[in-house]
Amino acid sequence: MRLARTNGRIASYRLVQRGGEYGFLADHSRVMRPIAERTGKTPAQVVLRWHIQRGDIVFPKSVTPDRIRENIDIFGFELSATDVEDITVLNKNERTGPEPDKFDGR
Repeated sequence: MRLARTNGRIASYRLVQRGGEYGFLADHSRVMRPIAERTGKTPAQVVLRWHIQRGDIVFPKSVTPDRIRENIDIFGFELSATDVEDITVLNKNERTGPEPDKFDGR
């Protein structure tokens, strides 16, 4: 998950690393899976909804039609205050991609 401060708002991209056994969702399945099961949504939808409820600006990316539909279907449920806090405390202040100020285009 990448967060960047933008005029006092947080913009988030590369929200969900779904690949294989690694990434945000896999690392935190003990928190994400129960929330997803309770809400009837996927863990990825829970992460997107968490961003929306925090007031973050989100840019989900996918080329897969089913995932694009899934990414849009996040407005029919809300996370509890406890859910939001449980997800928020998972932050490790780690970067998952290249440093923007040093990115050389590769």
